[in-house]
Amino acid sequence: MSELSDKLANDTVILITSTHKGFNGDRLQDMWDCKITYEGRSATFSYSTGIGHRKMPSHIKREGGRYWDKFYHVYRTEVEMAKGGISKLPEPVLADVLHCLLSDSSAIGEAFTDWCSNLGYEADSRKALDTYLQCQENGVKLRNVIGYRLMCELAELEH
Repeated sequence: MSELSDKLANDTVILITSTHKGFNGDRLQDMWDCKITYEGRSATFSYSTGIGHRKMPSHIKREGGRYWDKFYHVYRTEVEMAKGGISKLPEPVLADVLHCLLSDSSAIGEAFTDWCSNLGYEADSRKALDTYLQCQENGVKLRNVIGYRLMCELAELEH
């Protein structure tokens, strides 16, 4: 368990409610809306998990890069398992979602060019600017929910 997970489990009452919004087959991601609630304040954030987070049912066994389905006697790929709804979909974990949001929120205190330099984006990219602005927006939303002090405290913890 990470420092962040320990802190969330023992010292805070931050709640998460996740709603699965669908599977993006092009990007091989499950899309989520995650509502973070703390002391009566809440906000909803978009979040995604790759198909590697999915769990395989007990009748499926991994063999190399494929999966053997003992019931149907057929090999399947991880993508086929995800698209077919065969693999089990675990809900996002609060510590993982908060870690992502806390990382994004670093854009609040950085100039765009510095942010680009630190993360390997091109400063003349429109897509980079859109990502930077979304990170800032998420950071402000998170700060409004959990407060500046707790946000700084959680950002210092390892995950």
